[in-house]
Amino acid sequence: MILGTVGLALAGLPHKVQAAVLNIPEQSLADALVAFGRQANVQVLYSPDLVQGVRAPALQGEMSIGQGLETLLGGTGLTWEIDGSNVVLTRPQSGDALTLPPVRVAGQGENATGPVQGYVANRTATGTKTDTPLLEVPQSISVITPQQLEDRNVQAESEAFLYSAGVFSQPFGGNLNQYNNFYRIRGFPTSAGGNFVDGLVSPVNYRYEPFGFERLEILRGPTSVLYGQSDPGGLINRVSKRPTREALRNLEIEYGNFDRKQAALDVGGAIDGEGRFLYRLTGLLRDADGAVDYLYDQKIRDNRQFIAPSFTWNIGEDTSLTVLGSRLADDADQAAAFVEPGYKVSRLRLDQDAGTYFDYEDYSVGYAFEHRFDDSLTFQQNLKKNYLNYDYVSLAQLNDINTPLADGRTIDRYTFGFKEKREDFTVDNRLQKSIDWGITKHTVLLGFDYQRLEDKYSFTTGDAPGLDLLTPDYNQNILEPATLTTTRSTSYNKGLYLQDQMKVDDRWVFTFGLRKDWATTSTEDLLAGGRQTRSDQDLTYRAGLTYLFDNGLAPYFSYAESFLPSTETDFNGNPFEPTTGEQYEAGIKYQPPGFAGNFTAAVFNLTKQNVTSADPENIGFGVQTGEIRSRGVELEATAELTERLKLQAAYTYTNAEITESNDGNEGNTPSLTPKHMASLWMDYELPAAIADGVSIGGGIRYVGSSFAWESTADLPDRETNASYTLFDAAIRYDLGKVNPRFEGARVALNLANIFDKEYQVCYSRFDCQPGVPRTVIGSLSYRW
Repeated sequence: MILGTVGLALAGLPHKVQAAVLNIPEQSLADALVAFGRQANVQVLYSPDLVQGVRAPALQGEMSIGQGLETLLGGTGLTWEIDGSNVVLTRPQSGDALTLPPVRVAGQGENATGPVQGYVANRTATGTKTDTPLLEVPQSISVITPQQLEDRNVQAESEAFLYSAGVFSQPFGGNLNQYNNFYRIRGFPTSAGGNFVDGLVSPVNYRYEPFGFERLEILRGPTSVLYGQSDPGGLINRVSKRPTREALRNLEIEYGNFDRKQAALDVGGAIDGEGRFLYRLTGLLRDADGAVDYLYDQKIRDNRQFIAPSFTWNIGEDTSLTVLGSRLADDADQAAAFVEPGYKVSRLRLDQDAGTYFDYEDYSVGYAFEHRFDDSLTFQQNLKKNYLNYDYVSLAQLNDINTPLADGRTIDRYTFGFKEKREDFTVDNRLQKSIDWGITKHTVLLGFDYQRLEDKYSFTTGDAPGLDLLTPDYNQNILEPATLTTTRSTSYNKGLYLQDQMKVDDRWVFTFGLRKDWATTSTEDLLAGGRQTRSDQDLTYRAGLTYLFDNGLAPYFSYAESFLPSTETDFNGNPFEPTTGEQYEAGIKYQPPGFAGNFTAAVFNLTKQNVTSADPENIGFGVQTGEIRSRGVELEATAELTERLKLQAAYTYTNAEITESNDGNEGNTPSLTPKHMASLWMDYELPAAIADGVSIGGGIRYVGSSFAWESTADLPDRETNASYTLFDAAIRYDLGKVNPRFEGARVALNLANIFDKEYQVCYSRFDCQPGVPRTVIGSLSYRW
């Protein structure tokens, strides 16, 4: 990029030479540039050494961006150029022009749904449904970038969140269970309304391929005001890879232990010379065994097919349409191991290949449409149709885990299965208006979303032959299990929401939101007959206040609510009221000026009401008198400390407690909720003088102890999952450093749980799984 001199850099860019009312006191140039960027609505990018020790004069009045920069930079010798929405500063080396050196600043060239360079994102749409700086969202939020996923070679989506605060992403232990997105955020599950793709709800049991996403975002705390029905812990939003104007070519092949073979492709670019038509195709194929060390050389499948085509039509300067499609198919097995008395997981496989199966397929098609009426008014519509087919049969242990085997060697087993067909339609319509009124700037969002979610599912069970503990036979005849229940559930959900992000004097950011939900669910028993219909509605609120300091600090305070209808009934057949949640959160965010880094600290007090607990008078039924409270602290840092050194660090303290209950659990900690979690990942590119082109990475992650289940009258003692600490590592080599002909090629070796630490997780009285053993994956990638 060639830069002009001061006063000429904006030539040819009249759309960026806009007037702004500026009020900047005399201060350091670094702080002045931060204030200038906020007040002029641009992002100023520079290397910190350019402004170190430099003072800037006061700036006051209405002026163009060029006039403001001339005043601030006068006498410094610095030049600038506008690149998109960024102002890039540099110092000429000779003459009036120079080539721009690399600048590492958070969010450079970033928008809220586009790609992120490096580890640090600057903007998000998940927190507000508008393109908003992370600093201005009054809730804790994290963005997992493609570079983070690539450096750690994330295979299952749950691995993406291992180095993030507030999320227990692997509560089920075993390798194949990592594909079940039953995460827990702040002690509450994401299975009910906590999973989204491109801002649209993705109901329970859908699976996700991390290679298909541009970014993964964690929004912690209640989210009903923007997203509707959900538990209060928070949500995960996945942003799909989309077409780009620049040509994109990426091919990856992998091989690892457990006979893991995988290939992935990501290509795209402009179809025509004007960039009106863009495309992208992302795909992945895997043929592998699951990472479980079974005895007797038993192996389980872990095969996947994934493809996601997309197409963008830039209809005009103000109108665009992006069509998104995907198909994901898994041919896998359920991980099932014999659990010895004392809840000790063995390495003896309980199920077998013959007569058991695990088939999963989902596919979707949708679009993102945007039309800008003028500089202040925009309409957006996201729409998607999803389909899911899910069918599995497995074998489980019939014996009570703590009861010795009758003959000392034969394990009694039974078959269990699940069949599901889903057809879901979701649409979200948003009208966004920008209003400047005196010293206030408003971003007003009016939205209406609609969901039709249809789910037909069956549970199956049956008898199965026993398994000899000493001489197991894995070729026995397994009969297809009989159908136990078949249910069709259809939900119609509508939500009308309004949000105002009001900025006062470019320092105070007030965020207000409210939403009205209407939810109707019809549940039909297709075997026994009978139908139940339940309709609910609720009004939820959200409010937050953020203060933006010039030095990059942003303290905030917020209040938010959640709403989630229930399909359960009491002993008399009366439907339960929806559960509700409310949260108070305070925190501070920090983005140092001119530095690629995000640092956050949050404290929260979160309560969920109308929780179901056991009916003391009618066994097997519940009453709605329970309450769960979660309080905690979350610390997170993501930074590019130098041009070569990158860091991710997190600490989570969650003090969750069942505060009201009828079943003896009052005062207990809810199941699968570790009190402490901590992690650290660092990645370093070695200097050329030591090993040109070599990068190394290493991580440590700690998960504290948790309870496996809630206590019951017949089993008051709760099993405890022990804490564990695991280590990960990576090494990469840029082959272009060997020979320029290999530019774009890279080899890498990633190791997870490098010391092969044995650990396990029990998540019920009847099911425990071994943790993921050491995995080693070598990869070769080529970009051109």
